[in-house]
Amino acid sequence: MTRKALRQQIQQLNHRLNERQKKRLRTKQQLTVLVKNSHPFLLMAVGLLAGVASGLMGWRKVYAVSRVGFSVYPLLKNSADGMAGMRND
Repeated sequence: MTRKALRQQIQQLNHRLNERQKKRLRTKQQLTVLVKNSHPFLLMAVGLLAGVASGLMGWRKVYAVSRVGFSVYPLLKNSADGMAGMRND
């Protein structure tokens, strides 16, 4: 590869890295706001539930189930919002 092509490739990778870092920073800020606005008892209840579930099922199964849940959640939320919008028409 020529020096110019390598330089362009490095710049593209740097740009992608910067975009990823910005996205992670936005996610971190949104999560911080969400946790600060959540009721402390809710956080404790979720932690207790996670502890009980991992004690019963094992942490690997709990991790797998939670990953699927986080993947499916946006789909369920969007479909529920769509259904609510249809009810109001």
